[in-house]
Formats: sequence, C-alpha cells, structure tokens
Amino acid sequence: MNPLRRGVFWVTDIDSPEMIIVSAECDIQGNFLAQPATEMLADNGCEFNHKRVWETFSRSEKYNYYPRGRVQIRHGKATIYCNPVLCTDKIIAKVTDALGLCTENGITSIRVVADGSKHYKYSEEL
Repeated sequence: MNPLRRGVFWVTDIDSPEMIIVSAECDIQGNFLAQPATEMLADNGCEFNHKRVWETFSRSEKYNYYPRGRVQIRHGKATIYCNPVLCTDKIIAKVTDALGLCTENGITSIRVVADGSKHYKYSEEL
C-alpha cells in the first residue's frame, strides 16, 4: 500500500495508461508532511501548480500538451479533478493506487470531477 499523497498528474498515453505524477505525502486533512519544493507550488504555497511543476522537467512539450489533473484531500475525502477524457476506470484506478487513496490511509470517499473548463484543456482541445 502506498502512503497517502496529493499532487498533480499528466496522462501521456490514455490507452496504457502511462502517467507522470508529482505528489507529496500528506495527512488526511491534506496537510503536507514534508514541504514540496517551492518552485513547484502555486503562489499560495498550498497546491502544486501544473505549469511550475512542468518547468522543472527537461521536456520539449508545453505543460498543457497532455491531459492533466490533480488530487486534493480534505477531511479524509479525496477529490480528483481532471480533464473529462481522463475519467476512465483504468486511469482513476491508477491515480487512486499511486496516491494511496484508500480506507487504510483514512480516506472515506473519492470524488471524481470531470473538469472541462479552460483550466484543464490540453493540446488537442486548444
């Protein structure tokens, strides 16, 4: 079982699915147990920022090339926000497993939000 984590992810191959996940261990309130590098966080210092995280990689694609999402945790409840193309059982299961979103880690529910807003648009939709 993986420890409880929250963070951001990109799916580089939807069919496989192959993913890039950047996360940090947290408690069931969503508080980081070890502070992630500040260059990867939003200005508020509380959430990973997709663009800033992507800039730490040596990749030629832009941060919004692949469909992406994030996992937030509050009060033992996990929420997976992602582009609607990622709302498949396979992808959600992989995210859930990789980030330890399970009852053994104190998670009481998992909600998936298919976010079709501009925030989660990727290259094929732009």
